[in-house]
Amino acid sequence: MLVPAIVLTLVFDRVGLAIDPMAYRAPYYADQPLGQVLWRGLSFSHEWSGTATALRLGTNAPLWSISFEAAYYAIFGIAVFVRGWMRPVLLAGIVALAGLPVMLLFPMWLAGVLVWRLQRRGGRFPSRPVALALAVVPVVILVALKSANIDNDLLRLTGVLVAPEGAWQALRWAQEVLWNSVIAAALALHLIGMARVAPALPRALPRALASALARGIRWLAGASFSVYVMHYPIMHLLDATLPEDIALKSAVFIVVPLGLCLIFAELFERPLPRLRAMLSRRTLGAPAPKG
Repeated sequence: MLVPAIVLTLVFDRVGLAIDPMAYRAPYYADQPLGQVLWRGLSFSHEWSGTATALRLGTNAPLWSISFEAAYYAIFGIAVFVRGWMRPVLLAGIVALAGLPVMLLFPMWLAGVLVWRLQRRGGRFPSRPVALALAVVPVVILVALKSANIDNDLLRLTGVLVAPEGAWQALRWAQEVLWNSVIAAALALHLIGMARVAPALPRALPRALASALARGIRWLAGASFSVYVMHYPIMHLLDATLPEDIALKSAVFIVVPLGLCLIFAELFERPLPRLRAMLSRRTLGAPAPKG
């Protein structure tokens, strides 16, 4: 899905630039050589700063996290599957290539691994009352902290700890590492609680309503990655093309990108299970899935 996302980002950016260059100003847009965008973007290394300069892929800023995650998956895979002297060598190589900003957010990703492992253990952990508290209290705390502007306080504290200013700017997306750590801890606790609470929720609703809600949630979830990889360049193009005084502009900026992202999902995201199954049968000789 990253291939069509990057290609469409390049197309939308060029169209938008031709219409209104003022809508494509730094830091929200970075004009990079085509070859560099394709190589760094398709190799997931555009935010790796160990041996090269991290770069933004046009207007598609959200793709930064894919680059971070690629490093984490590589590290995790090496740690789990590689043996002998090659393991520390490869781990050191990935860490060196990824750079400090990427590694600062690695603990947040590991929090998700911890939640997954706890869920895999099954059983009745935590107890129902504790699970309900974990599902609710961390969210309330996050809202309270955000309302009190604690996120901005932590951002300023990061700037103080990583002085001089040039070093702080070099952290890029890791500038909010302290606040992101709080979010990761709260979200991990929330998910642990919800894993215990959520299975009981459908029983509180009429069966037909619960079934319809489940189908709707699964359908929307099947397009979540498309929304993630495409909403920013679409919104920038809208900003360049729509007049400033258009009625209900905020609604347009929500409805149009969401609709286009759902179309993108139909073309590139929802067919992925069938594509994986087809490739699996052809390359591994696996049996065709039933149903």
